[in-house]
Amino acid sequence: MVVDDDYHQLCAAVEATLADPSAMSDHRARSAAWMAAQQAVQWCRDHLPANDPELAAALSRSARVHFPTTDEHAPVLEVDGDTDWSYAHDLREALQIRKVVYGTSSEPVLWTLSRISWCRLRRNEWEKAERTLVEQRDVLRALRGPDSLEEAAVHAQLGAVAAQQNLMDQADTHYERSVAIWGRHPLNPAAVHAFTGWGHLREARGDLNGALDAYRTAVTVLTAEHGQSSTVLADNLMHVARVHQRQGDLDQASVLYRRVLAIRQAHLTNASPLVAATWEALSIAVAGVHPSESLDACRGALASDGAWLMSGAVATQDDRDARLTQTNMIRHADHHLAMTLHGAASEELLIEAAGVAAWRRRLPDLFFGSAWLVTSAEEAGLERRQRSTAAELAGLKQQSPPAWEGDHRGIEAFMELVQHRGHLQTTAADLGEQLRARPITSEQAMPFSSTQVATLRRALGAEECVVEVVRLPEPVGQYRALVMGPGAQIRTVTLGSTSVVDACALRARAALAGPSRAATFRDLSARSRDADADAAAMLASVVIGPLRPLLDACRRVTFVVDGGPLLHVPLGALSLERDGEPWLADITVTYANGLDEVARDWMSPFGIASGRDVVVAAPDYDLAATDLDSATGTFTPLEGTLVEGERVAGLLACARLLAGPDALKAHIRALHSPRILHIATHGYAFISGADRGPDTLASTVGRADALPTRFEHLRGDPELRCGLALAGANTWLRHGDPGPDAESGLLTYADIAGLDILGTDLVVLSACDTGLGDILASSGHSSLRAGFIRAGVRTVVASLWKVPDKETATLMTHFYTYLAEGHGKADALRLAQLDMHHAGAPPATWGAFVCYGDPGPLHPTTSGRT
Repeated sequence: MVVDDDYHQLCAAVEATLADPSAMSDHRARSAAWMAAQQAVQWCRDHLPANDPELAAALSRSARVHFPTTDEHAPVLEVDGDTDWSYAHDLREALQIRKVVYGTSSEPVLWTLSRISWCRLRRNEWEKAERTLVEQRDVLRALRGPDSLEEAAVHAQLGAVAAQQNLMDQADTHYERSVAIWGRHPLNPAAVHAFTGWGHLREARGDLNGALDAYRTAVTVLTAEHGQSSTVLADNLMHVARVHQRQGDLDQASVLYRRVLAIRQAHLTNASPLVAATWEALSIAVAGVHPSESLDACRGALASDGAWLMSGAVATQDDRDARLTQTNMIRHADHHLAMTLHGAASEELLIEAAGVAAWRRRLPDLFFGSAWLVTSAEEAGLERRQRSTAAELAGLKQQSPPAWEGDHRGIEAFMELVQHRGHLQTTAADLGEQLRARPITSEQAMPFSSTQVATLRRALGAEECVVEVVRLPEPVGQYRALVMGPGAQIRTVTLGSTSVVDACALRARAALAGPSRAATFRDLSARSRDADADAAAMLASVVIGPLRPLLDACRRVTFVVDGGPLLHVPLGALSLERDGEPWLADITVTYANGLDEVARDWMSPFGIASGRDVVVAAPDYDLAATDLDSATGTFTPLEGTLVEGERVAGLLACARLLAGPDALKAHIRALHSPRILHIATHGYAFISGADRGPDTLASTVGRADALPTRFEHLRGDPELRCGLALAGANTWLRHGDPGPDAESGLLTYADIAGLDILGTDLVVLSACDTGLGDILASSGHSSLRAGFIRAGVRTVVASLWKVPDKETATLMTHFYTYLAEGHGKADALRLAQLDMHHAGAPPATWGAFVCYGDPGPLHPTTSGRT
């Protein structure tokens, strides 16, 4: 076989990258290697017979770059919206060639099958993995005979795959086969996977004695291999302890957990997520018999979490590992809050709980950066560059994946997109590493900050209170509220069970918004969708009623609310009085993402000056449309938004109005911290989660027929699932080209991160559902309003349901009139809503809007920048 020098050079370049761990962790280097591998594949196609073994080798080399199997934590190289096609296509083709050349039962075929199954397992593609593993087992039997240790390993993998698909009988069969094979061979560390998996299955099926035997076998093997003190032994001792705990033998469980704790602290130090997990397990094990010891163990978990944050280890984790670590920390905080808030608690414990609650809400920003945490103008600029790069990358993701042509034409054009995306990913990752490497102060990292509540109280005015509403998970299953005022004793009150409060919140939201708007939450029960006249009063009695005696001297209350339906109900619009007066007639209600936000210094950071006010209204959704019927667009024209935009711009001095074809995404990207940014248009939000059922569009925008393919594509990414419609949105959704300045015509949650709005005083999102979003354990609330707050905006006014066009224009006119008279932002919104209420308008027309962040007055324009 003749292979020319160019091919040799391409192969050598790919192999050099594969052999260099630093190159494999560099997206640009891997993208270049993958392109070289694809060029090598193309050379083989052009110069060699169709089933030449060299082509199979080239295909396998390409797959190894795309999806390395030497490191289980190595990321898959993303080359388009679906990474499956490349490595899987290459490996399947290589497999077929090797079957033809070497026969179906051969070592090259076995090697290729093992690589395919490993990739399928890594991607959690259970059904595909099962088919490949079965074929791999059959080849093993033909090559090695029955009962080889390699076959035992494959059966253990098949058992794990079946268990993931909840096929327990099938999992039993495979694990039994694996364990039986090991019974005919001397045990070694390779057997641990089989016995540990067998133990997990027996435990899941309630056979605790069988699980205990399996786990103990794994422990025996590991003890013989590693001695009495090793981290891998500690991992398996955790399984044994858990089974003892489930059997009710709490003394033995606690002894084992303490043994594991000692091993892990010796090998890993206290600043380790595994140490924190052990503290938590110990806390849960002794909670029923030794509550004080349980609380101390929980404190140990949280102290370990804080020490880990202080160590700077977060900078070494990729996003996947960081999100997992953060989720575990949130669980530790939830456990602490359940113990300290369930039942009577001393003031000392309540202060401790308030600190932990604040720390829990701070975690997304400690892990992934926030404008709240920057300490210098240089850091602020670094964060904005990182967010801008991430937003540009998100813009690429908004595009539908390019089609892969079976004849491999167009690879150069496609690779140009791949390299650009890879460059953006690398740049964003580099900037992210710099942000994560910033020192985290002890006040930020440690859950038990003695100054947290004191700092909060100093930030409150004489008639201000903060209510932290905590949603305690099962088995407690309650809403509890912490009430804090300036210098006052911290107090707590039970609001009710989560099931009762959540049900009341859903019904109240339907009653306030009206059945036509509430019906857009398509997963609500028929009863919840009904306009129940008593629903709002019921929620008020459950939530506001217990709080009112604690808020007698308060004129403004700031709510910090956990996830769940309660977060999507404007509490100020509720009424406890028979005369129907809403609660906001007596008190100003604002919202914050956390206690840190309440205590935040809202002055313009680092000398960043705010600029000229900007109003965006009535975008031309069909910008640059050609032969398409605009009536079929997802977003229909809103006549009232143009009136609203002109009125608002007229009430502001020197405001810039972007309307119709000028309401472009590029114009918003080009803004530099306007003092006020008012956007009047359509909004959308895909909602998912336990409280709303499966993926649901919170508001039916425009037509109620099927959404365009591009809109469907957005729901797959959490940061693209909510947004605002700008000029050209309909054109882009119909796969048209609205022009480079329009881009996609959608301003998404991801896009907000890239805006230069650090120091912007007020953002008004005069659109539907702009306060709604998923509640994600790792990144907090992913609504549009949360995105603007995280980007550095002082105050956001957003909506909690589908708002009417003309009435919203009237409400906003009143709002800006009160702002011009010098009222604070929260008070101005309250007065405008009361005007609508006293004029006889129902809550559906004015109650949706809520003030988040700084409730104080507007700051004057300090710059002429736009």
